[in-house]
Amino acid sequence: MSYYFLAHYTVKNGETWQRYVPIALQTILQYGGKILVVAGPGLQEPAIVEGIPQHRVTVILEFESESAYERWYKSPEYQAVIKMRTSSTEGWVLGLPAFEPRAQERTV
Repeated sequence: MSYYFLAHYTVKNGETWQRYVPIALQTILQYGGKILVVAGPGLQEPAIVEGIPQHRVTVILEFESESAYERWYKSPEYQAVIKMRTSSTEGWVLGLPAFEPRAQERTV
């Protein structure tokens, strides 16, 4: 089952964040991740449909499984650069499993 990385943050230090992005991208691809969404200022602008977003950048990555996600997130390559993201942004990150309807819901 697919597993997703969802990040929503505001960039506080553009110089550090700009250095983080290409390195992080390389690790994501190295571990089989797919970049589904990167939206925010200077990127693709999201359509705000409801509410007021807390932060300005949204990133959604897809991995083939939770274990694939964990291999990437805990990898030495990503751990070597994660502080660049956490020190240059303010926000949050979630790991999310894909939705799978229960058996009785599939027959409705």
